[in-house]
Amino acid sequence: MKTFDTVAKLKLAKLKEGQFVDTGGYYAKGDAGAARYLIVTPQSFDGYGDHELANGNVAVLQETKARSKRHGLVGDGVADDTLAIQAFRDFLSANPSVELVFDEGRYKYTTSPNWAIDKTIVTFEGDVTFYKVGAGTALIFDSGTSGLTFDFRFGWGNRVNVEGDESSYGGVYVRSCHHCKIGANVRGCGATFDAFRVEFSVLGEYDFVASTNQVNTFSTQPLRGLYVGRRGTGGDATSACIFYNLIIEGVSGDGVVVDYGIKNLFLGGTTEGNGNTNLICTANSDANTFQGIDLEVAGSGTGLSDAGAGNTFNDVLNDAQTTIEATAVNSSVVGGVYDAIVNYGKGSSFTDFSYSSQGGAFTDSGTMTTVRDAYYLLGARYFPNNKTQGRNDFITTESFPYTWGTPAGVPGFSKRTALPVTGVKAGDIVTATSLTTAAAGFIPTPSCECTTDGQIEITYTQLTGAAASPLSSGSDFVISVRGTD
Repeated sequence: MKTFDTVAKLKLAKLKEGQFVDTGGYYAKGDAGAARYLIVTPQSFDGYGDHELANGNVAVLQETKARSKRHGLVGDGVADDTLAIQAFRDFLSANPSVELVFDEGRYKYTTSPNWAIDKTIVTFEGDVTFYKVGAGTALIFDSGTSGLTFDFRFGWGNRVNVEGDESSYGGVYVRSCHHCKIGANVRGCGATFDAFRVEFSVLGEYDFVASTNQVNTFSTQPLRGLYVGRRGTGGDATSACIFYNLIIEGVSGDGVVVDYGIKNLFLGGTTEGNGNTNLICTANSDANTFQGIDLEVAGSGTGLSDAGAGNTFNDVLNDAQTTIEATAVNSSVVGGVYDAIVNYGKGSSFTDFSYSSQGGAFTDSGTMTTVRDAYYLLGARYFPNNKTQGRNDFITTESFPYTWGTPAGVPGFSKRTALPVTGVKAGDIVTATSLTTAAAGFIPTPSCECTTDGQIEITYTQLTGAAASPLSSGSDFVISVRGTD
């Protein structure tokens, strides 16, 4: 079998149909562009993967995986690979069953191809950087305002690095792509644009990183890390997508903005150290879940702002303020560690969480709020009291070391009034159980009521025997409080 050092030398040859030949490289021997070709009679060729020979026959690249440096891409960060990248993309479009592989390198270009192609796979070996220079978005997956693209993978398992310069627009743009898997690490893009922008994606899976903490920090700092929204002005929201271990660190504005997003899942990761708010769910967001995400260090002082409906925050760490906005409905906080929490929402729920990590308070100005087991770190106690849909629903142990008086007669009553219980409200249903047994002749369980906020009355009833005090030295009581409509 004949072997040529380079493609240029192969193109000078006059070879017969049916021959197989090898090359030792593309531009130079040993440059990772070595390949095997089949010689065929004259046909169309792209000049990157397939090549016309001196006698008019064509050398057709033979491969099960199409490799970038066999298709004429240089990848040295200096040569302009714009046309070669577009041709490589067009080869994929014409041959969707062939996996495209970018060899390790830094690929410089001025215009991004549109990589939204049904049922295709693009992978990256080693450290691969897409170096975008000049105006335009660095990496594009766009099916337009009416199209749909399904079932493709790009950078899944080894993210491609995306680096724009100060003239670039956004880092990665996704529109109308579904059931796709995209992995990318934005190391720079236009200073007034988003590192990642997803508009109308359903059941997509995303592995996104934009971080100033990596060794190669931002060439140009993005404005926002991730924006999740809709296509156009219609109802085509991004929904049921999964964002795995999302890492957004050190962008100049908001870290993550979920606008028109429905039932998306954010698993782990962080959006921290950003110039403004780390995580925003707008009033258009609905039923999104954030599991184990880290929201530390927010430039605005607010790590989390939720204005949507039914958004859930599980085991979140936020050392800045958390604000549940007035438009929020049925927001849910489960577990996690927070600093200050301010709630204005309707039907918000806070369960099994800690707060005041930096000395902040829990302020509830909402309606129908549910609180369960809120641990106040600064005070080292559970506070405020539990409540369900705005109504008290808690149990507390209180010490009342007072002597109960003697009934005027038997049968008769012994009552103590103005006993302080924090959080109880007039009209609440209150029961009290003494940890000390009442004297003989008294009904063991006293009656209890609240007619004044913050105070209760406890009454013992004596049925037999000589009149006596039910509790001569007072007692600790378990107080159960349940609100009414």
